[in-house]
Amino acid sequence: MLTSVCFINLLIFDLLILPILNFGINAQAKIGDCSFPEPEKVCCNNYHDVNGVCMKCPDGSYGENCTETCPDGWYGELCSQECECKMNQQCNFIFGCLEQDLEPQFTFSTFTLLKISAGFLIIISIVIGVTVCVVKRGLHDEN
Repeated sequence: MLTSVCFINLLIFDLLILPILNFGINAQAKIGDCSFPEPEKVCCNNYHDVNGVCMKCPDGSYGENCTETCPDGWYGELCSQECECKMNQQCNFIFGCLEQDLEPQFTFSTFTLLKISAGFLIIISIVIGVTVCVVKRGLHDEN
């Protein structure tokens, strides 16, 4: 009777416990490998094949075989970090640091200064034109 109880316990262990333990070990050994049940090697999303081993996507990329680059405003591992760039700047999709300054050549204050200067030139032109007309009219009236 003791032998049959041991046999049943061993059978339960073999049928129920070992597969669970083996699955955990195999899953750890094959992180990123989604081949099962496919016969050929297939890496999971956000992994790519490097010499027969599925490796996590390099920073700045994601997706199937790591073919997608981070969208604007995101960078780093699986594009999980948000850039802190200004609206007129573009962040590097790998590191997040400033990649390119898209600052316009004329800033708002320079543009405002140009408008004010143009306004003064128009006013001065009008004043000069009116003065010339008044002077000519005065000379014409004297004759």
